[in-house]
Amino acid sequence: MKRLILALIVIALLLAGCGGIKFQARREVDSLVLDSFIPLETKVDKAITDPASGTVYALSRAQQQVFIYRDKQLVNTIGGLGSMSYNFQRLTDIALDGDGNLLALDQMASTLKKFTAGGRYIASLELKDLIQPELLCLNLDGELFLYDAAPGEIVVVSLLDGKEINRFGRFQIQSPTAISCNRELVCVYSAGANSSKVFDSFGQLLQERSGQVLADIHGNLLLIDKQISTLPHSGWHQAEEQQPSQLLPILEEGEVSIFHDVLTHSGVWGVNIFKIRYKTAEQ
Repeated sequence: MKRLILALIVIALLLAGCGGIKFQARREVDSLVLDSFIPLETKVDKAITDPASGTVYALSRAQQQVFIYRDKQLVNTIGGLGSMSYNFQRLTDIALDGDGNLLALDQMASTLKKFTAGGRYIASLELKDLIQPELLCLNLDGELFLYDAAPGEIVVVSLLDGKEINRFGRFQIQSPTAISCNRELVCVYSAGANSSKVFDSFGQLLQERSGQVLADIHGNLLLIDKQISTLPHSGWHQAEEQQPSQLLPILEEGEVSIFHDVLTHSGVWGVNIFKIRYKTAEQ
């Protein structure tokens, strides 16, 4: 009897934990605020911010390095060519997991490396089913969406064991440069064409839009096209005729990433960090 009661308690705790992980209340975007700016001597390809620790990670593909900033100060640099755990053979993209750890994608080694917020190496995940992984994003369910340039498709992989879950997008994606995702949507952006394709998490193409589209954790779509705008939820399945709501202008080129409630723009002169403010229930 004691064992049965204990087993029921464990099951209840697991179900409660899963429910807490999967539930994410929908909140609409209210406004954007420029939170800070980090001037850089060297142009970086991508930057991403962890609001919990205040850490900013800036990726330079030319130098094969990730620069780590806190309070606008450079606190560490990881990477460079080499065979050590903190080195890369060809570093192509970075992301953050739910705990704020840094995920770095090594295309040549077909490996995903995990580092602490301070840059200490933790572990590696071998991506056995991928040939030429270039881009990645991670949703709150621990699913990795990686662009494999060899077949030209998105491969969905479990972060727990590296096993493949699904593939989609072949013949629909052309030379993408960035991916963002939440539990419902995957946005694939091509800078050359300045266009994004939005898929659901199962791989069905929902729409295509000019500019870079980003998906936040609350189910919103944000559009970057000289302006930062928000798209209505009803616009997921609709064409470009539906007008976005403009929030803030962006005057220079550069990739924009999203993590939780922060947009990070890697501009020509440095990194711009924007805080997303959401509407309250009363609004």
